[in-house]
Amino acid sequence: VLDGPLPQLGLPATLQDSLMARLDRLGEVKEVAQVAAAIGRDFSYDLLASIEMTLTAPIEEALGQLVASELVYRRGGAAHPTYYFKHALVQEAAYSSLLRSRRQQLHAQIADRIAERFPEIAEVQPEILAHHNTEAKRPGLAIDYWLKAGRRAGERSANLEAIAHLRRGIELLDRLGEEDDKKRRELVLQECLGMPLIATRGYSAAETGAAWQRTRTLAEELGETAPLLRSLYGLWAHNLVGGDIITGREMADRFLALAEAENDEEASLVGHRILGVSLHALGMQEQARSEIERALDLYDPVIHRPLAFSFGQDQRVAGLAFLAVILWVQGFPDRAKRTAQEAVTLARDLDHANSFGYALAFGGCVVAEFCGALPLAERLAATLLAHSEEHEAALWRAFGLAHKAWVDLAGDDAAGAVEALEVAIAAFRATHAGLRLPLHLSDLARAQGRVGNTAAALATIAEARALVEHGGERWVVPELMRIEAELRLAAGGAAVASEVQGLLQEALGLAREHGARSWELRVAIALARLWRDMRRVDEARAVLARSYGWFVEGFDTADLKAARTLLAELTR
Repeated sequence: VLDGPLPQLGLPATLQDSLMARLDRLGEVKEVAQVAAAIGRDFSYDLLASIEMTLTAPIEEALGQLVASELVYRRGGAAHPTYYFKHALVQEAAYSSLLRSRRQQLHAQIADRIAERFPEIAEVQPEILAHHNTEAKRPGLAIDYWLKAGRRAGERSANLEAIAHLRRGIELLDRLGEEDDKKRRELVLQECLGMPLIATRGYSAAETGAAWQRTRTLAEELGETAPLLRSLYGLWAHNLVGGDIITGREMADRFLALAEAENDEEASLVGHRILGVSLHALGMQEQARSEIERALDLYDPVIHRPLAFSFGQDQRVAGLAFLAVILWVQGFPDRAKRTAQEAVTLARDLDHANSFGYALAFGGCVVAEFCGALPLAERLAATLLAHSEEHEAALWRAFGLAHKAWVDLAGDDAAGAVEALEVAIAAFRATHAGLRLPLHLSDLARAQGRVGNTAAALATIAEARALVEHGGERWVVPELMRIEAELRLAAGGAAVASEVQGLLQEALGLAREHGARSWELRVAIALARLWRDMRRVDEARAVLARSYGWFVEGFDTADLKAARTLLAELTR
């Protein structure tokens, strides 16, 4: 079945002449071969017989001669046989012998016959009609079918196919006449293009951003609210994942304001979720949790599950993934683990490729790492990598590489982790992604520190903090400050103890200000160890007891175990 334009094979003249000589010797059978070639490499008897030809003998005889010549093979029963050219070169030779006017006429007839007599083909394989209408120089019909083909491919997560189909439609826009009609058609095509670009190129890729910006421009010009909302969502994701949290927050605010002004409950659900994600990244955990929980309360699986195809991922999956991280940051590790598992399980059950990658990358892998659950983290990272390869999703691959590198680091392979994290960070930058990059840079700094390259580790932490300063991803700042303090202490020892103490106290205050209890505990452990070594045991015990005493769950996680062990040592 022809599923795209015929390639320009560039047959050598001698081969072309040889094939044409064989066709010419078949007399009027050549016309059957030419019409069949216009249909495609494979063609059915029923469709071929419906096309007007100038044969004097029955078409069955002509097909019999083609089969006997071994240029064409037959398969299937007597009722509805199908045929296929022995080689694409034979098809190309037959097709290239047609006059351009005849080609155009044939493609028009083929498209019309399929639409009239074979509606199942038009429904299941609209790209076939898109191709024939394109070659028939009927851009309006061709664009409609390329759009339909793109949508169908996107629905089954065949994202590369979707992109190819939609871009074919966009290429034909210049052949249209009326300006407004052209703009409306482009609006729909660009809007549909955004989601498969997210899935394959990443949220923050330049071409993804360009598709959403063009959608926004057209929607504003035409006064179309629904595509304007989706473009604002796309631009939110583009900026947020690109690491520009501040601009992302602005897009989220505009999206939610427009959704509520239109009294659009579905859009309001999305708006509360994306605002919550933005607030989380900015370090405002309580407000973030409130917004995401409000979105989850609005979610109805029957009504809102189709939103996965409009906004890139299932809204419940996406909300749960980020809520899990927020819960961990706020000091609820057990609830975080349950929430992350729910997101991953739901995404797997939905069988929606981008939702599954989202649940693993933004929720499951992160929470497993934060809790120090090495076997789980290793399994989820491997799953994410395999998923990214299967669906050719560059962003999910970058996340998978980073999470796999964390496993190496946790498994005491610091040298391997350095190399793996450098590869992962390069993969992030290839997709223009910046969200969570400061966190992965902090892992790289820890790995560099463990192999004794403290200067490089401090430079890496400085880079991470510069990214935060530029883009606003402030939720990780206490952790970055803790790691920097420990690196400085390792490099300078007692001579820098006072300076390190000040940095840790600043990080502790920031974590408390943000309600980030888990970051606070990590900083308190580091400060307690420093004060213990400075023989300030009472102060060490007091600062750690205050942070540890707040927790009511998660006592089997790595940080709480470490805190409990240190507290027991300080209490002797």
